[in-house]
Amino acid sequence: MRRFISIALVLMIVFPTISPAWANEPQGDLVHSSEEIKFRGIAIEYHEATMPGAPCYWVVEVEEVIFGPLITGKIQVITEQALSPPWGYVDPNISKGDRVEVFGLYAPTGDPNRVTLHGSADYYIVKVSLTHWVYLPFIMKGYSPAVSHPRCQTW
Repeated sequence: MRRFISIALVLMIVFPTISPAWANEPQGDLVHSSEEIKFRGIAIEYHEATMPGAPCYWVVEVEEVIFGPLITGKIQVITEQALSPPWGYVDPNISKGDRVEVFGLYAPTGDPNRVTLHGSADYYIVKVSLTHWVYLPFIMKGYSPAVSHPRCQTW
């Protein structure tokens, strides 16, 4: 009986530290590769969902990455899809050719890469004016730019 108890104790100590090989494998791009990103760019075009469950998105030409992965070129910004809340804010005043600021979750899913506003009410895509495009923290200390949504803080 003592031998059984000592073997059981050894197994309880050893096995919790051993993990099977499959436990260390990546569980997909969104689990291990996604991270928050904030960038500015030009709104190129808007795409409505083409079927139930498909995303609606803006195609944005990236001009400046504020933080997050360094991305370039065109990226899809998913504004809505058949997924449960929370969703971030979408400025209804954005038009083709407008300068926008995007804060969301970057998901490198292939070509093109995507940023989604799904997952936090703090995410957004807002129109910004050219005067707010320049980053001048030493002059504008404490200044909050007048953009379409109060959660957008570019400085």
